[in-house]
Amino acid sequence: MYGKLIKREDRFENSDFHTLLTFEVRTKDIKELFTDCELSFTQWSPDRTIDQNAKYWVLVGQIAKLGGIQKAVVHNMLLADYGELEMKDGEPIEVVLPESYDYLSDRDLHLFPTGKTIRVGEMLYVIYYKLKDSKSLTQKQFHDLIEGAKQELESMEGM
Repeated sequence: MYGKLIKREDRFENSDFHTLLTFEVRTKDIKELFTDCELSFTQWSPDRTIDQNAKYWVLVGQIAKLGGIQKAVVHNMLLADYGELEMKDGEPIEVVLPESYDYLSDRDLHLFPTGKTIRVGEMLYVIYYKLKDSKSLTQKQFHDLIEGAKQELESMEGM
């Protein structure tokens, strides 16, 4: 059985503070609601919608066509400008790759250059921050990515 919080009311009654939580629950069997159960709470974060995904990729295609560049490059540039860093233990994840690596054309690994490099012998390496893949963004974060894509397209069309 799954559900989500739809209303929270904070009350002060008889010198005590109370919080009333109202949930919307998905269940096929109403008897499930009246049996012994254990509740656990996690922060709810909706995934992007199919409509959002379709809209985003149309915008990516339009920007790519106007700019004469690959969709993967547009997607990576938008993620770098409007996406989110992938974090571990509160710190951005760093990826070290050879200077010759074409990070903008990669369809699977999304990176943001830190501006830092490391030289090992003759080889120069670039340190990147790993970006969240668009599939990992919340609905709100994906909405912000779409809004950024719209702004980019409008600025290109205005040229």
